Amino acid sequence: INAEYMGDHLAYESNYASGLRVLDITDIASANLKAHAFFDCAPEYEDVTFNGAWSVYPYYASRTIVLQSIEKGLFVLKLSS
Repeated sequence: INAEYMGDHLAYESNYASGLRVLDITDIASANLKAHAFFDCAPEYEDVTFNGAWSVYPYYASRTIVLQSIEKGLFVLKLSS
């Protein structure tokens, strides 16, 4: 994980070649994390590499998420219900 941010009941992880992972952390006290959403900004990389997602900003009121990729620039995403 390169960067992790939390808000409401979600954790947003920029995870290099694994892309953006959004986890539901409602039951974190019991170590129960659930996958909520993901976006793979570098599907061409399958190995653990220094490629893909660098950082994420999930704090817009509109629920827009900005994901920064090392090679490809910015992705502007929207988290749906």
